[in-house]
Amino acid sequence: MPNGIAIEIPSPIENLQLPEPNLTMWWKNALNHRTFWIDFDIDVDLLSIERMILDFNRQDAGIEPEQRKPIVIWIYSYGGDLDCTLSFLDVCELSKTPIITINAGVAMSGGLMALLAGHKRYALKRSRALIHSGSTSGGGGTYEQSEAAMADYKRLIQIVRGYILERTGMDEKLFKKKQSIEWYLSADEQLANGIIHGIVSDLSEIAGIC
Repeated sequence: MPNGIAIEIPSPIENLQLPEPNLTMWWKNALNHRTFWIDFDIDVDLLSIERMILDFNRQDAGIEPEQRKPIVIWIYSYGGDLDCTLSFLDVCELSKTPIITINAGVAMSGGLMALLAGHKRYALKRSRALIHSGSTSGGGGTYEQSEAAMADYKRLIQIVRGYILERTGMDEKLFKKKQSIEWYLSADEQLANGIIHGIVSDLSEIAGIC
C-alpha cells in the first residue's frame, strides 16, 4: 500500500450487471427453441425478430426445408406501423426455414398480417382477429404533399388487400364487403376464412406443432 493508504478494490461480482430476467428468457427461447413473441404494438422492435429469422436461415443453409427446426412466433398484438409490418412479411416470405405463427389471443390489423406470414398458422380457441382498412396518419403539408401521401396510402391498402386474399383464398366480394367495417373474427371464423390452419385447444397440440 503506497504511503499506507488502503486501496479498496471492488469485487468483480459486485460490479457484474446481470441482464433483466425477461431479456434472458427472450434469448433463451430465441436461441434454444426458436420461439418469439410479438406481444407489443408493431414498430421497429420487430426488426430484431427479422434478424433472427435471417440468421436461422443462414444456420440452416444446406438443410432441406422440411428437415429444418421451425421458427415459432406467438402473436398478441393490436397492430401498429404498416411499414414495419410489410418488412416483416417480406422477410417471412424469403424464409426457407418454416415459420409457424400462433394467435395467442389478439391478432388485429398489423397483428393479423403478421399471423398470415406463417407457413403454418394456428390460433387459441378464444382468440380474436381483426381485418379493417386501417387509418391514415393525418399530417399536414401542402396540397400536393397531402395528395401524394393519400396516393401512397391507397397503394399500401391495395398491397394489404392482395396479401390477405393471396394467403387466405378468401372470396374477394366477401372481403371487400367486410373490409369497409371493423371485421372481428373468432377462432372458428379465422379457420373458416382461411386465416389459420387449425385451432389449438390443448398444450399437447402446441407441443406437436412446435
